[in-house]
Amino acid sequence: MKTSVIHIARFLRTARLLKLLVLLLALAPLLAVAGPPSVNPAKEPALAHAGPGQPFMAISLNDIAATPGKNGEDRLRTFFDWVAGNGMHAISLDDIERAQRGEQALPPNAVLLTFDNGYRALYDRVFPLALAHHVPIVAPLVGKWIENDHDGRFVNWQQARQMQASGLVEFASAGYALHDAVTTGPDGSRLPAAIARRYQPGIGYESDAAYQARLRADLQHSRELFRRELGHAPRALAWPCGPSPQAALAAHELGFRFTFTLQPQLANTARPMAIGRYQPLPNIQRG
Repeated sequence: MKTSVIHIARFLRTARLLKLLVLLLALAPLLAVAGPPSVNPAKEPALAHAGPGQPFMAISLNDIAATPGKNGEDRLRTFFDWVAGNGMHAISLDDIERAQRGEQALPPNAVLLTFDNGYRALYDRVFPLALAHHVPIVAPLVGKWIENDHDGRFVNWQQARQMQASGLVEFASAGYALHDAVTTGPDGSRLPAAIARRYQPGIGYESDAAYQARLRADLQHSRELFRRELGHAPRALAWPCGPSPQAALAAHELGFRFTFTLQPQLANTARPMAIGRYQPLPNIQRG
């Protein structure tokens, strides 16, 4: 936690940003910023950018509880109110791309808000607050979870289209089935499909080429699903557990222009394929 606060403090150089850090700490008993487990940082594909880049903070939130007094809707409302009234500027991916092209600098105290996995609270609780405060957000969706949701735990495509039409919500991909656990050894151990080589008895471990092909097929499936349901392929990807170098390269080659990780570090417009995010709410459910 000490390291995370030091990293944040280097960016929070104005009084208002220091107040944001205080608020984030108040939102949760602990600043939960644990990065992806046992994953090497991906090497970002070489991309051309104008200028040295501009820093911003990205925050990752997930499911928002409705129960009063918990780290949920009431505190999220407080956070939105505070951002709106204290000189913080929520930015969009469009803002980042304009800054990359040198057309317009990011506003001071820039913060990118992301809400992962498409839980129903995104539509019921987050979206109304985004509308009320005119705050842009990015919402990564897990394709398989949306397609196979039979109890209303996640948003549906009709709700997603409504949120997209507002101009404030941009949907990113979190893969189609990259959260699924796959067998990774003869002992039956299992890890998320995004980061692990699959093991099959009698066949052995998946080759690098097979792993790369599986990743590409999953990401391509997700992009096709977005085209069908939302009218366009996503330009941003949120890795379930953190990308491998092969995964980052595959994402870039398939057309993704941004990737989000759970590494607790400041983001920069010059590194769109490695946007680290902080996680301030420990009660948020993770898939």
